[in-house]
Amino acid sequence: MIVDDARHYLEGSQKKYDVILFDVYRGESPAPHVFTRESLEKTKSLLKENGLIIVNFSGFLDGKAGRAARSIYKTLLAAGLEIRIMPTSGPETSRNVLFVATRNKQDFQRVRSPLLRSGKEVDIETLFQDAHKLNLINAVVLTDDRPILELLNIPAGNAWRKAYTEMTKIFYNEGVPLFR
Repeated sequence: MIVDDARHYLEGSQKKYDVILFDVYRGESPAPHVFTRESLEKTKSLLKENGLIIVNFSGFLDGKAGRAARSIYKTLLAAGLEIRIMPTSGPETSRNVLFVATRNKQDFQRVRSPLLRSGKEVDIETLFQDAHKLNLINAVVLTDDRPILELLNIPAGNAWRKAYTEMTKIFYNEGVPLFR
């Protein structure tokens, strides 16, 4: 595990990796300089042949709130990556979306151990969303000279913050201790 500014580390690295995971948020704001075409092309160059780039992002994919995530997807495509989308369960306001990107198309059926969900074995393919259903009309390719991810993410960030505040109120009203 590397703890550093992701872009700074990537620019100086020559190593090859099996997995590069981006979980780079400050509150509900993603790091825009990490998700540009240029940064993702550099990240791709650091992958081993069958390596994975995994981007953890907010769970919004549709509508105005999903424009930032759709732009991440479009930027990963522009960087020459194969992408699969794996939303976690739950409504958009409380889920995450994992973008699983690879140099070449991967056969995820070769998972090394059984994949369990709620204690039951599941086929990994059932967890991926069909990316062809994404409406990319207003999605943009994010670039170093136009790093507008924070701007695109404002509707998702506001919706997430509102849902989080409502959930906290429910916990408080039910007597769940919020602080010790």
